[in-house]
Amino acid sequence: MVIPPSIPFVIFAMLTGQSVGTMFMAGIIPGLLLGILYSLSALWYINKYEPNIVVREKANSAERMKTFKDALWGIMTPVIILGGIYSGLFTATEAAGVAVVYSLFVGCFIYKTIDFKAFKKLFLDSTVSSGLIMFIMGSAGLFTWILTTSGAASLLSNALLGISDSPIVLTLIMQLIFMVAGCFVDSASGFYLLLPILMPVVLKTGYPIYAFGVLATVNFAVGQITPPVGSNLFVACNIAKISMSDLTSKLGPFLVAGIFAILLMSFFPQIITFLPTILGLN
Repeated sequence: MVIPPSIPFVIFAMLTGQSVGTMFMAGIIPGLLLGILYSLSALWYINKYEPNIVVREKANSAERMKTFKDALWGIMTPVIILGGIYSGLFTATEAAGVAVVYSLFVGCFIYKTIDFKAFKKLFLDSTVSSGLIMFIMGSAGLFTWILTTSGAASLLSNALLGISDSPIVLTLIMQLIFMVAGCFVDSASGFYLLLPILMPVVLKTGYPIYAFGVLATVNFAVGQITPPVGSNLFVACNIAKISMSDLTSKLGPFLVAGIFAILLMSFFPQIITFLPTILGLN
């Protein structure tokens, strides 16, 4: 969710008028930080609780080169997306269409894993997924309109601003709100529901809007691996063929790592703003 190309970044940028390219660049270091902390958490857990785990034999140079060649066409997908956006060849929205056409070409003619029957299933699955997302976003948009026109959004914003005058306190409270929301809803719905309420507070704190979007996305990422719902947990259980109870009992180190990353970025926003600043994208 944090390493570009990130759909939550595109949605946040669309709702707040920020540059998608700037958010993409801002998400690279936070994404790497989160990945490193999760890797360290995994190593700690393995060394403490799974000391006898079987380590597979390392691949030799020939195997690595063969695997790289096999994966090269797939690896080129994010290269085309980001390269096209930053070179100005197409917008972030157009990049999605280009990526789909490229992926279909690779699947049909290079890897030859997509035939007509598979294509029909892909088309049906994508239609259902898109319809579900649009229904959620439409409902969230209606709820946002009700909040705004009724004045409830302003009342809630003022109530939040009345809690503290400290920008860091307000920032931490908003991060907690996003993380809790991420336990129950996806990032797109969460942004539609919460941004009308929280954007006035963000402007009051002086926190860069694009940096706040990256931080909010990180909170959603952590929230989506946090019970009681944690939507990504269901995906992980399905891939690993394990029960939810087996998975949730081992989440502790990863939740600590995610919260630590959020605190680092809250107190040191330069982690987010460094790349956009040196590239002149602020």
